[in-house]
Amino acid sequence: MRSKKELIAIIARGTYGDAQRDGARAELDAVLAEESTTLIQSTRENLVQTLGEFGSEIVRLRDVINTASADASSTSHGLVLWTRVLALATVGLTLATGGLVYATIRLASSAPH
Repeated sequence: MRSKKELIAIIARGTYGDAQRDGARAELDAVLAEESTTLIQSTRENLVQTLGEFGSEIVRLRDVINTASADASSTSHGLVLWTRVLALATVGLTLATGGLVYATIRLASSAPH
């Protein structure tokens, strides 16, 4: 099979209706069709490979998101627990402060003036 350059040269120097020119044109069409087929096949293979990699990255992303979600849930439960502990400590300190205020008032009222 002749190269594209040779075929284009034959087509360029031929005259309209020339059989050699028409044959070169048909041969050039066949060469271009073969190149296009090869290019399409290569593109298809690259696309399949890229989609496969994309799918595996989506799976990895889903795993990372699930792990992050579990960690966030664990942290949230820890924060709720410590909020309850601090609320109970606040209630205890409030009661203790109230007791001290009461004791101070009782001592102040029972002291001689």
